[in-house]
Amino acid sequence: MSFMLENEVYDILKAAGFSTPLFQIAKSGQDIKTTTFSQGQEVVLKGLAPDLWHKSDLGLVQFQNFDTTQTAQTIDQMRSKLPSPYQWAHALVLEKISFQKSSSLPTEIFFALKHDDSCGWILLWGIGGVQSELWAHQIPPLNIPLQAFSEKDTFKKMKDHLISQIILGTVRGGKALTQEQEIYSLVQKIYRLLPLLDEKSIQLLEINPLVLNSQGEFIPLDGVGVVETKSALTSKAPCRSLQKLFRPQKIGIIGVSKRQNSPTNIILENAKRSQTEVLVINDYTELETNPVDLLIVGINPKNTFELCNNLLQLGKGADYLYLVTGGILDGSDHEGFGKQILHALKVHREAGKWTPTIIGPNGLGLISSPLGLNTMFIPQDKLEIKYQPKSPLALISQSGAYLITRFSSNLELHPKYAISIGSKMDLKISDLVDVFEQDPELTTLGLYVEGFDVDEALRTAQKMKQSKKNFVLYKGGRSSLGAQAAQSHTGAMMTEFGVIQSLFSLPNVSLCQSFTEWSVKLKWLAKYPQYTKNSSWGFITNAGYESVGSGDFAKHAHYQMTSDELKSVQTQIEKHNLQSLVTAANPLDLTPMASEEVWLDCIDAFFQTPIQTLLLGIVPLTQRLNTHDQEKIRDFGQKVFALGQKYNKQIGIIIDSGSNFDLYRETLKSLGLLTFSSIEEASLIF
Repeated sequence: MSFMLENEVYDILKAAGFSTPLFQIAKSGQDIKTTTFSQGQEVVLKGLAPDLWHKSDLGLVQFQNFDTTQTAQTIDQMRSKLPSPYQWAHALVLEKISFQKSSSLPTEIFFALKHDDSCGWILLWGIGGVQSELWAHQIPPLNIPLQAFSEKDTFKKMKDHLISQIILGTVRGGKALTQEQEIYSLVQKIYRLLPLLDEKSIQLLEINPLVLNSQGEFIPLDGVGVVETKSALTSKAPCRSLQKLFRPQKIGIIGVSKRQNSPTNIILENAKRSQTEVLVINDYTELETNPVDLLIVGINPKNTFELCNNLLQLGKGADYLYLVTGGILDGSDHEGFGKQILHALKVHREAGKWTPTIIGPNGLGLISSPLGLNTMFIPQDKLEIKYQPKSPLALISQSGAYLITRFSSNLELHPKYAISIGSKMDLKISDLVDVFEQDPELTTLGLYVEGFDVDEALRTAQKMKQSKKNFVLYKGGRSSLGAQAAQSHTGAMMTEFGVIQSLFSLPNVSLCQSFTEWSVKLKWLAKYPQYTKNSSWGFITNAGYESVGSGDFAKHAHYQMTSDELKSVQTQIEKHNLQSLVTAANPLDLTPMASEEVWLDCIDAFFQTPIQTLLLGIVPLTQRLNTHDQEKIRDFGQKVFALGQKYNKQIGIIIDSGSNFDLYRETLKSLGLLTFSSIEEASLIF
């Protein structure tokens, strides 16, 4: 890794069409005897050194009127006072740029380009100057993954940030310092700059501040950068069919032992209950004459490495290798087996030779409902899988434990397919999105990801953008990015989750803040795949606190009823003589005096409006509701369900009560109605 000096930053910016200050390089005072600067001209002197991010902190930025003798003395003084461990590079003599300011608002801009391994080029755009980090805590800079957005999209995002509003003069009492066209022109230059940065292996370019001259043009007043050449260890896994992975005709298991409760033995017992042929493989040579679609590998790291090499030499054996094995490509892989496997795959693929696609290592298994196939090493008495071949849902989890606990704790999640992908050494999230695109019956993919690999987040977002499916994503490990730029402003102002939020801000993607939100959204989308983020909502309850809570949690989702629609609801209220207690509204509080008949009539009235989704907050402790007679519960639930079917609307029922009402809750659930434990939980869909 090497450090870019300010003049080097200006050189590459000029190559992309940016305006930059005029400057002269001077290793010592002797070098300014010949100069383009005139006596008395206002200049800025800067002392530069590798890895010196903040020159002003060391007194290495000074303003003066150019004078050959005095300027030379200042440069030599800077050089002599440079503290250890910095090594003097040279001084810069720069023209002093007069730039536009505001008497009350910040006008200096923080502008940086950071290459992230998984997301590509990230643009940071925010308030700059000496206190840029302080500003960033109060008004965060934009984190825009440039390769996921067009120039026009990037321009729209930049224009909305406060610093852009200030310089465009759109804030109250503001004065325009530039025009929108100048910002759009800057965006075009930024996109022209990216291939130049790639060509020179530049990983970071930071400008602070970027200012506006008297003509409204953007001019950088300082800049640093980082150059780092990275070699790609991985290669693109060959595209395989969904059939081979989730509907294999034949699977093999290698590593079955005499120990009854060993992981591979449990996998074997689970897999034998499926509709696919299962083979116990004792030696890789058996695969030469009897290849399989999917080979599950449960042997030690050294033997796994040897197996992979042997199959590569054989040129056949299995389309997919699923590595249950741990200790590969992690902290305990002291022999480097993982890197050796990846290198061998890369060599064979670049030579056009056959390779398998590897899933894992450290994978827990997969589920395929159409085959009744379970390859997880969790015994049936610990985790019973309910297969749903017609389910519109598929799950992808980097953590096997996360996947099985969702199955265990959320009995309404019944995916068609589910897979634990472990450490993702070969098959990536983006590859699985491609695989699941092959099944048009799937409408929703749930993803739990702890970390993205090289270009993986960018490729995944691009695949999602092209897809017509819904995606529910939880991204774990929300720590700070920028270890290589830890000393820079960029390292302090750029967060991984901020980039992920920007990258996955797509109409068909829900990026979740909690595990509960992930589960709730999957429940909704598995039941109602037509649900969209901007669906209009209605809420009916018999408890005032839920009516208030729906406003708090549902935010702006409630549909605003017209006067005629409210009259229709009021007619139903008056029909049951509740007008002294209940007023037509959305949310509607029916009070504990409402019977099942009142509920049904009001649901019908709500469904005759544009409302697409209706939440029913039923507090069952009232005497007006039959909550312990299963036949009457069933009759009510069937009528509610029928109304949803009649109007093609979506229904969720909240039963915020204890175990005394399990019969009520479970009976409604058995009829195919979505149930939730609280308004807070149900409202997470928003």
